[in-house]
Amino acid sequence: MSLRRSFLVLSVALASWPARAGADDESLEGLLNESVVTAASSTAETAKDAPATSTVVTADAIRRYGARTLAEAIDMLALGAMSGSNGQTTDMGARGLTVSDSGAEHFLLLINGARANAFINGQASMGRDSGVPLDIVDHIEVILGPGSVLYGSNAMLGVINVVTKDAKDFAGPRVGVETELFTSVRPWAGYGQRFEVAGVQGEVTTEFQYFKQWGPKLYVAPAFGGTDPATGQPYRYTLLGTPSTGTGVWGGAEASTLSTWEAPSAIGRVRLGKFELGFNGSITRSPTNTTANDFDSDSHSVSRRLLLNLAYSNVLTPVVSLRAHAYLNAGDDSSTFYSSWAPDCPDANIDCRFQILLEGVVRGVEVAPSFDWLRNGTFVTLVGADAELRSGRSLVNEFNAATQAPVSPSLGAFDRTDVETAFYAQQTWEPTRWFGLNAGGRLDNDPRFAPVLSPRLAARIDPWSGGTLKVIYSQAFRAQGAETELEYRMGRSLVARGGYTYLDAVVQRSFTSDALGPSFNTSSNFATIPIGVFSPLIGARPFRRAPHSGYVAVTYHHARWTASLTGTFVGKRDDSDFLSDKDGGTSLLLPNRNLDAAYQKVDLGGSYQLNHALGAYADLQNVLSQHYDEAFGYPALPFTFRTGIRITLGGESWKLK
Repeated sequence: MSLRRSFLVLSVALASWPARAGADDESLEGLLNESVVTAASSTAETAKDAPATSTVVTADAIRRYGARTLAEAIDMLALGAMSGSNGQTTDMGARGLTVSDSGAEHFLLLINGARANAFINGQASMGRDSGVPLDIVDHIEVILGPGSVLYGSNAMLGVINVVTKDAKDFAGPRVGVETELFTSVRPWAGYGQRFEVAGVQGEVTTEFQYFKQWGPKLYVAPAFGGTDPATGQPYRYTLLGTPSTGTGVWGGAEASTLSTWEAPSAIGRVRLGKFELGFNGSITRSPTNTTANDFDSDSHSVSRRLLLNLAYSNVLTPVVSLRAHAYLNAGDDSSTFYSSWAPDCPDANIDCRFQILLEGVVRGVEVAPSFDWLRNGTFVTLVGADAELRSGRSLVNEFNAATQAPVSPSLGAFDRTDVETAFYAQQTWEPTRWFGLNAGGRLDNDPRFAPVLSPRLAARIDPWSGGTLKVIYSQAFRAQGAETELEYRMGRSLVARGGYTYLDAVVQRSFTSDALGPSFNTSSNFATIPIGVFSPLIGARPFRRAPHSGYVAVTYHHARWTASLTGTFVGKRDDSDFLSDKDGGTSLLLPNRNLDAAYQKVDLGGSYQLNHALGAYADLQNVLSQHYDEAFGYPALPFTFRTGIRITLGGESWKLK
């Protein structure tokens, strides 16, 4: 499927008066004052100067609101981005567009500036499996918009850059325990220290964590999977002996394997002079949630990730600066699931175990000099080039679960190695304090496709003190639309912000069976309307992309307590009901247009910090108890309530006498 891609964004940010100064504002600076971002244009700049819609989520805000994952922090505190989950992967969407079961592959995830998306499937881990404990995070930059001009693939919807703390903010030994009673536990330990080697200043920060979740048990509604046409008997969805004869029913009982997780991880970085070495590694064991599995059979996936990044940054002359880094991004996913379903397991007298392996390794280097021609930051040229050596392979094997003997030959095998190169350039010009321009482009040379050029042009105007108007054009977005944003500060502690997005996306080319031969429900009163059963038709809107969406947030910050109200509003979306009658016919299909109803998700949150080591928080999700499927097939939870306490030990100094 291909979408014609061009995007025009009109972004308006308003503030009626400048921020006040004062010691009481220390906890608010990252949210309310001018924040510095680096991911939008690969250089340090204020959020209002960045050529994209940006939000900086600070460590203080993360701690106060009790966010446990990157997705939760972005959901609660970043404007315009929202996540959804099917219980295994976490999807991330923006501007009314969320691709179900995508694993946030349309966002580029950076960890201290290094690409963290997996090579094989492009997915970015935002949930418990991210391997990024929030205790060590200094801030999260959420950049919505044309990220492909500097970062290439995966940046279609935006860029998320996670920046960890310096040693001065993470000094000494630190330990903590986070728990959801009777459900999960996460102990962690960290350390930060400054040092000196041969007169060169350096520092180290690191954190290790272990997350384990053993529940809660989930009741799964029964679903009838049908009858085997070869035998005339109901399909079997259980292991032999539980019972050995099929009932045709999947689910209908409680299961704990659907919510069992285990994820140790480590993250850190070492700085010495102009050099910095960053590392991040994790091993995650998670459930595989699919009706192809035998029900409650301990089917699971094991994912391993390793990210290494050696960076160099220096100001060579008053005009020339250089930034370069070499990186390694390696990972593999091994999925094990048991299936007695006849189309998968050919022998009704055995249980079949499937082993699916995906491996990917990226070795890359990037060099980006910049030229400050007037030596005052008003006219800067950035050029860059990066190259990646990529290798990946996959394999699918099927075994007899009892004897481990192969049941069928290996399937889906591929083993590929290639080289991708890219060149980019960006010019910024600020002739006056109230007007700025940003223009750039990137050329990607991927051997799998023809060369791709991603241009961008952005203009910023400050019509009055505290107000900013941005106009952005980019072909990286691959859709047409417009967005407006408003931020308003009422006093020193109360902030309201909101936005509205109109998205106009149309499928231009498609080679799916639906596009080549649409279906018709001839037994209905709309018998002449073509229907896409599994994918949208040419000329129609893509599935689950809302033309109208909006978001609003009201937050209050006090020295000890905070409160927040956030809302996400999504209009009607095209989709398919994916239904067929008992004979495999089309009599249950409905037209795709506006098949998904609009919904409004409203959340409330609050926190209270008793002292440095002890804090409490509460989170009320989906207060209106709206019914919607952000990820297809996994209905959103109704109104839920979450509360917890956070205990932190460490970060203090002791002297033995």
